[in-house]
Amino acid sequence: YVVVEDAKTIGSISYHGPRRYYPKDGWVRLRPVANPGYRFVKWETDKDAIGATPPFWMEPLQTMHLNGYEEPEVAVFLNKEDIQVTAVFEPHISLQFGLSKERNYKDVAPPDLRNIQHMLVSDSPDVYIGALAEGTIWFRVPEMEECGESVTWGGAASGTGWRTSVTFEEDAEGDFQVSATVNGAVVAANLKVFKRPQESLIEYSISHPDVAATALSHQSRCILWAHEWQMGGGIYNGRSNACQHAYWSTLIALYHGRQASIDLTTAYEYENLDKHFANAVVMDLLNNAVGAAKGDALASAHGGFFVHDYIVRNSVIEALNDGELWMLTSEPDDRLAFLIRTDEIEGENIPSEAEPRISLEPAFWREDPGPVYEVPLRGD
Repeated sequence: YVVVEDAKTIGSISYHGPRRYYPKDGWVRLRPVANPGYRFVKWETDKDAIGATPPFWMEPLQTMHLNGYEEPEVAVFLNKEDIQVTAVFEPHISLQFGLSKERNYKDVAPPDLRNIQHMLVSDSPDVYIGALAEGTIWFRVPEMEECGESVTWGGAASGTGWRTSVTFEEDAEGDFQVSATVNGAVVAANLKVFKRPQESLIEYSISHPDVAATALSHQSRCILWAHEWQMGGGIYNGRSNACQHAYWSTLIALYHGRQASIDLTTAYEYENLDKHFANAVVMDLLNNAVGAAKGDALASAHGGFFVHDYIVRNSVIEALNDGELWMLTSEPDDRLAFLIRTDEIEGENIPSEAEPRISLEPAFWREDPGPVYEVPLRGD
């Protein structure tokens, strides 16, 4: 509906309430009020009309043609003719998610990206919620709190009500979606769910000592490279951290195959379940899987021969710049940070440059021209 407020003197801050008739050659202030699940879109008039925009006490007034105007707060000038002014509304809702029923929700549709440290490539990047199996995610449509039965849930959720929760089964893994529908308007959240790591690193290392030895021998190199090479920032849950994990899993897969790399790095994440939030663990699992696939591909191409380290690292940098790797949208203490692809941001040192075969800037941790790996020849 529209609230009509008298304004004999447009500069006055006091209004005298609505009237049925208004004097000609005067101004009337209009204010649209949307019902739950709707929002104001624009003004429409049956004939050309002049409007004014706030602040109304400024002289001269900022005037414009009212028909099609999209700002809600306006005043309309009354000339000698009657005029019909209509406020146009449309269905509109937002979707929030949280990790508990009552506290700390965040907009996911449209996403709240205010804490991201870089420029976004687009205004509406694809964002995902990272979750682990056996975990519960809460969702709500805040505009519909007073009339919740109007909300219908779909995808991984079901039922009605302004708020709902989804608990993922023990074996749940993959991409999921939760949608909310109100008055024909649909908003949805995308999730990436991984099985919760079950085997500790010690347990895996006892049964696979050769894989553990390879992983341990290369771990410090991967950490130092992530700190030293210009990857666009984010040693904690950003692009640099994504490369660190992908590089490590690539080297493990180069010697022992894709599955062994995934199994060891997943066991490593078991140790982080009590240290990191679920979204950070999911980010690492995603990047470990990408690196494991890269290492397997390099092994197939170079099996029985040698491969230089800069080739391995450049395969990771290529994955980084192509958006195959994943990062979080804020610092690691934000358990509601979104997962986005690493090519969704731009800024200094983005994208990262490939490494030359011989570094022109030697560092204490980099051998020149870099280590060479003897790739084992594997049978089928």
